[in-house]
Amino acid sequence: MSNFQQLGQLGFSPINLEGSEFDRAELVRLGGDPSSDGAIHSLTYQFQHPILGIVFLTEYSFLTDPDVTRLRVREASGNILVNGKPATLAPVKYKKAGGGATTVRFYTDTKLFSIHVFDTITRDHEKFDKLNALAQALH
Repeated sequence: MSNFQQLGQLGFSPINLEGSEFDRAELVRLGGDPSSDGAIHSLTYQFQHPILGIVFLTEYSFLTDPDVTRLRVREASGNILVNGKPATLAPVKYKKAGGGATTVRFYTDTKLFSIHVFDTITRDHEKFDKLNALAQALH
């Protein structure tokens, strides 16, 4: 039984991560919450990556989710490109606690993807290439 079958009815086809940079990471957990139609339209994967540590990937199919009444993107914008499309790289440094986190978000024609890691990664950070490779694997 696959990880997806254990979750229940999927309302969309999840991305195939085989052969991508995600193969270098161990899938630790996979979860999803059903929408009003009883099907799952959003998946959250938790990976343990050898360089980035814990990585959360969220895949949301806004095109198939009946609970989405309106999604409007006024203008594609971002500060990095993922597969030729604008994406947002959002590093956050925690002043009081130390450390930080970084999120990369972008849209395809049918889905919203979000990658979250627990490190402050900017374009000039040594881990940026690995984070970018994960994002490039999603198309």
